[in-house]
Amino acid sequence: LCCIIRDEARYLEEWIEYSRMIGVNHFFLYDHGSKDDTREILARYVEEGIVTVHNWSFPGYPQREAHTHCTHRYGHLTSWLGLMDVDEFLVPVRSDSIDWLLSYFEHDLVVLRFSAMMFGTSGHEEMPQGLVVENYI
Repeated sequence: LCCIIRDEARYLEEWIEYSRMIGVNHFFLYDHGSKDDTREILARYVEEGIVTVHNWSFPGYPQREAHTHCTHRYGHLTSWLGLMDVDEFLVPVRSDSIDWLLSYFEHDLVVLRFSAMMFGTSGHEEMPQGLVVENYI
C-alpha cells in the first residue's frame, strides 16, 4: 500500500497490522512533516523491511505527487499497488484476505476501484480510546 501520512501515529500500528492480516506485505509511506512519534512507531517496520518511508515535503498537492512518485518508483516491483489513506481499511467480505479477490485478476492488467463506506463518528462526541475497527462500526 502507498499512503501519505502526517501525524498519524495513533493509528499507524493498527492500520499496518490490520492490512498485513488481510494480505498486504509492504507499505510505501510518505511522511509529510509528522511532528508526533510516527517515526518511532515505524522504526521496527522499516528495520523488518515491511515499510519504506520517504520524507515528503512537496509543495502543491502532496498526496497526488506522492502517489505519482510511488507508482513510478515502485509499481514495477509489485504485483498490486493500493493507493490509500490511513483511515481507509480494505474489508474482505467473502474471504479473510484480499488474496482471494486479487487471484481472479492475476493474469490481467487491471485497475480495481473499491466502494467506500463512510462510518463518520459512529455517535462518538470525542475520539474514543481503542481500535478504529472496534469503535467505528
